Amino acid sequence: MNKEIKDIMNELGKRAVEVVQDKLDPKSDLYRSVGYRIATNGDLVELFVEANDYFIFVDQGRSKGKYPPIAAIESWLKSNGEDISAAFPIARSIANKGIEGKGITDDLVNMTDTSFTSFLNDNISQALLDELDKLFAQ
Repeated sequence: MNKEIKDIMNELGKRAVEVVQDKLDPKSDLYRSVGYRIATNGDLVELFVEANDYFIFVDQGRSKGKYPPIAAIESWLKSNGEDISAAFPIARSIANKGIEGKGITDDLVNMTDTSFTSFLNDNISQALLDELDKLFAQ
């Protein structure tokens, strides 16, 4: 991967982390777990945004009807200095009402589309100007 592409991917990765973290509590484990990595396979370059496995529930929410794992709620309560006796009522509330997701992935896709389109416009315009300069310099 050439330096320009690597720089672009790193910039997109940093922006992606900011977009995700913007909707999370800065004191949370989930916030601190957000990161990115770049993988290459031949000419293919991929950007992966990674976080703790429960990110999907924060992002997409959880439908009502099924109890979430009590142990996970107890762990969350302990890490926040709360009484773990609240775990079952919280789980029952989630089972009865569900939880609305934050839609972080949608924001991330929109940011990536906008950033990439902007990058292409800027660089295609510059490349076109460079080619025109070469043509007229002859």
